[in-house]
Amino acid sequence: MDHRYGTLVYVSAYLGSRWEKVSALKPRDLELAGPIGIVHVRGTLPRSDGRISYRPYGKTASARRSLKVPEFLRQALKFHLAGHSNANWVFPAPQGGFLRGDNFRTRSWTPRD
Repeated sequence: MDHRYGTLVYVSAYLGSRWEKVSALKPRDLELAGPIGIVHVRGTLPRSDGRISYRPYGKTASARRSLKVPEFLRQALKFHLAGHSNANWVFPAPQGGFLRGDNFRTRSWTPRD
């Protein structure tokens, strides 16, 4: 897998978040400087009628939550963000913008040789 996506896989696995929420993370959603790393889930990128657009705060109040991250993941996120300092998304697409799940799945997660 492309090295750019290792942190994305760890965030998804350790936080138990679905693609729509992980791909919607913005740098302002992360608190990594304090003694405990926190990821605030504040939005989602749902697909509707074939289109994907950012929806703040999810569908319900229960969709908004703050999750603590283990130290290794906090460090991985810091390192990852250092390489994408001008991005609007924590996990941007190679040419900018948000990372689409279909593209990630076919190009990186299960590529065909």
